[in-house]
Amino acid sequence: MHTFTTNGKTASLFPSLEAGAPVIYLNTFSAESQKVYEAAQAAGYPLFTLVATSDLDWNHDMAPLG
Repeated sequence: MHTFTTNGKTASLFPSLEAGAPVIYLNTFSAESQKVYEAAQAAGYPLFTLVATSDLDWNHDMAPLG
């Protein structure tokens, strides 16, 4: 896992070991990306890359513009 922070948001990257594997983008409110990745691996899902963004503010980052 690679993690970096910018503009108050944290991004975690879980790269796939397989070239061409699909990429899943996950928006989270807390640092739950590790749990999500581990659960997918334990369930036997095909290989994928997970890009998770956390420390989001629902009203600012997730609500549609209106």
